[in-house]
Amino acid sequence: MYLVTEKIAIFIQYGEKMNREKNPGLLLRAVVCLVFILHFIYFAVFNRYHLAYQEQIQLFRFDYNYFKDFLIRPTGIAEYVGAFFIQFYLSHIAAAIIVTLASFIVFLLFRRILKRFGINGILWQLIPVFLLAILQSDYVYYLGYTIGFLLVIFFFSFYITLANNYKRFFSAVTGVIFLYILTGEFAVIAATLVLIYELLYVKGKLRLVFVLLFLVVISPFHYLLFQFIYILPRNYLWIRPIFLFSVNATKVGLFFFLALIPLLLVLSRVRIWLFPKLEYKIKWNWKPVLVSLLLILICSYFTARFVYDYKTELLLGIDNNVQKSNWNRSLKLSSKSPAVNQIVIYLTNIALYKSGLLGDMMFNFNQIGTSGLWLGWGNEATPFFGNEVFYQLGYINEAYRWAFEAMAEKGQAPRLMKRLALTSMINGDYKVAEKYINVLGQTLFYRKWAKYYKSCINDPVLMGKDKEIMGKRLCLVHNDFLANVNDHGFELQRLLDNCPGNRMAYEYYMSYLLLGKDIETFGANIYRLSEFGFKEIPVHYEEALLVYMNRSNSNIVPEGFFIRESTKQRFNEYFKTSASYTGNPQSLPQFLSKRFGKTYWYYLQFR
Repeated sequence: MYLVTEKIAIFIQYGEKMNREKNPGLLLRAVVCLVFILHFIYFAVFNRYHLAYQEQIQLFRFDYNYFKDFLIRPTGIAEYVGAFFIQFYLSHIAAAIIVTLASFIVFLLFRRILKRFGINGILWQLIPVFLLAILQSDYVYYLGYTIGFLLVIFFFSFYITLANNYKRFFSAVTGVIFLYILTGEFAVIAATLVLIYELLYVKGKLRLVFVLLFLVVISPFHYLLFQFIYILPRNYLWIRPIFLFSVNATKVGLFFFLALIPLLLVLSRVRIWLFPKLEYKIKWNWKPVLVSLLLILICSYFTARFVYDYKTELLLGIDNNVQKSNWNRSLKLSSKSPAVNQIVIYLTNIALYKSGLLGDMMFNFNQIGTSGLWLGWGNEATPFFGNEVFYQLGYINEAYRWAFEAMAEKGQAPRLMKRLALTSMINGDYKVAEKYINVLGQTLFYRKWAKYYKSCINDPVLMGKDKEIMGKRLCLVHNDFLANVNDHGFELQRLLDNCPGNRMAYEYYMSYLLLGKDIETFGANIYRLSEFGFKEIPVHYEEALLVYMNRSNSNIVPEGFFIRESTKQRFNEYFKTSASYTGNPQSLPQFLSKRFGKTYWYYLQFR
């Protein structure tokens, strides 16, 4: 305790010494460095999958036609630049560096502008950094929005350095028009800043003439751009980004982010009018540093507590690891999921099968019946995630259909383009596959993948060595049947008829029966274990078999297999414990959950 007190005293003395020497620069830099280190850690560790998902739903291409698509709407250039950087989100470290660097540039520009207007204090300059962290925590907030805002404040930081009225007028008109072309709606912020600056900070009678001429000139230019260049609908709004987000924190954060500089400029001028002799200067010693650190910690807590979307980060993390075949990592994240989510359960079951644990550990995780094995056509996210199980099952035509539907909703996402290319090659549709491969060949990070599979198309020997394609071809559907999204049990049976060796189809069919509590049909199919290379009966199959045999008073354990004694003992304990319970019947599930909540018997009785 004495040593801690002594170190604190030394820290205080060091801060007072720096203050006496009038050298607050080191303290300021230390506070700023701390903020941006925390900012980087937040996005590199806690929000990494939010950023990775953004890379997965947009495909940046080095192609003129791709670039041309951005030119048909305002904000297109800012979005294009943002998309260019988002392609590097493939690495979570690169993603965190890019987002942190963008926030740092915003900080520097804010600092330059606010200091020019006499608004001192490091906390004012750090406010936009925290607001940006809030915005970027939403996976539908893209870097293009930040790029648009950066261009606006860069323009304004240049504009306020001009002393000549004619130069300022020319810069204001051309700047706002040009910003509308580059950033769309964000140009309204630039126009607002120009008006505030001219009305409140420029002296002389000509400022009113300046403002009127400015409005008169830019209004027809805006109309011409709006109606004849971009041909936008009448209900198109300048402030459209505010209305894009469904999360209130993002809406509020973006509003304050856009309004911050105009608001501070107005309040600063009002303060000067009301209290012209008031000057507020901070002496940077250890006391304001500690206060600043405290406020930074409070802002960080607020972001983590009320903005950070832990559930969505888990979901996107599970999905990200499924795409990379990191099955154990997917299951580890699934075990942390705090709520029942159909997409999480669906991805977890895929990871369980690929890990060889579906029949042994399925009920160690949340289950919601047969709907946990598939996704329906509920919303636009469904085909994007939902095509995965069909591909893994070898149901290639259905995987292609779902991926194509997802592309119609999401656009040319990398994972969808790869899925469409692979399914086309598996089906032997090489001309179709080549179209998707050529698109991927225009990218930076998928070019190598595209080059390899283009070589496969041109070289049958190389194609025959590709385990991914040849493995899926073994279970291609040869007999026609209609896809039935309302009866997946029927589809699984047809898949087994087409490919009797399709182990995933068998395990999913058995899981479908267990989750649907169809013990009789399950019992009728247990004899097929040896056909699919099982060496022992999975634990949950044993649990279901004991229920079936107890009901039917018959033994249907396949020849060469046996039920473990430990499973039989747990079975007897379960029903003995349940029968001996004398408390409130409604509390029985909670009473049994601790010991038996991960068994099929508990699911069968209570779920």
